[in-house]
Amino acid sequence: MTDGAPWKHHYIPVFYSRQWAGADGLLVRFDRPHKEVVDRRVSPARVGWKENLYRMRGRDGANDQVLEQAYFSRVDDVAARILAKMLANPPARLQQIEVNDWGHFLLSLLHRTPTFMQETKKYGIEMWRQVLDDAAEGRSVLPASWEPSKIKDYRAAATDADGEASVMRALPMLIANTRMIAHLQGLHWAYYDAPLSGPDLLLSDNPVLMTNGIDVPGGHLAMPLSPRRFIVLARERETIEVLNRASPRQLVKGVNRHTVRSANEFVVAADLAQAPFVRKHFGAEPAQSLVGRSRSRNQPAPLDE
Repeated sequence: MTDGAPWKHHYIPVFYSRQWAGADGLLVRFDRPHKEVVDRRVSPARVGWKENLYRMRGRDGANDQVLEQAYFSRVDDVAARILAKMLANPPARLQQIEVNDWGHFLLSLLHRTPTFMQETKKYGIEMWRQVLDDAAEGRSVLPASWEPSKIKDYRAAATDADGEASVMRALPMLIANTRMIAHLQGLHWAYYDAPLSGPDLLLSDNPVLMTNGIDVPGGHLAMPLSPRRFIVLARERETIEVLNRASPRQLVKGVNRHTVRSANEFVVAADLAQAPFVRKHFGAEPAQSLVGRSRSRNQPAPLDE
């Protein structure tokens, strides 16, 4: 998943961003280190990573890289094999377990970027402190094995680092939400290819494009799989039929517009053909985390607008 450095945590795995690399093994990364959007030709390993993003800090002395090495690496290794099947011509039919595993990977992408991780930690620590407060003050029913005096002592000594460690330990359970994965299984899946004469699909640090929500009438999400193919998951078959009537060029333009406007960190392209478009729209409507979405009712336009 990474280039071998255990501290170099890829929130966009290399197997995924590699789809945009050219014959020289490089791709174009657009980012905005200051006011202007700049582009660089780099290797996939230099896209979508942050040092020690999933490091588990705390006072227990456990392996602080376990999330990266034992969890995300496993999720990504499985997803890499599934992506190869999804990019076959025609796409290979996925087994039920592969549908589950891809749903797991998709949900991980909704949680693991630096922006989203920051919000998850922030609100997770708030909830953790509230649970401790309620337990220490007798406002919640405790398991028989919990001793109120010890809880008060722990609460008095607890730090945000302890809270962060607790949140990080719970992260795999949050991502591998069986109810959400089951919900994704029940959606209608459809693949779309970019026209040969049209623009390539783009990638950003927000690859899962939540359009008008998923659990509402007409709800759907999209995800670019490569410069030439993307997938749509829709609540109703009618949504797929509507998209099927749109031109492939129109759909690609809609996906790219969402991709670029929702970018927080970077945009990836196979070449510089869409550089003016990327510079104009980069980060115009930064993606919200799932936590942020739950606190906001603002929704972007559907794909075909």
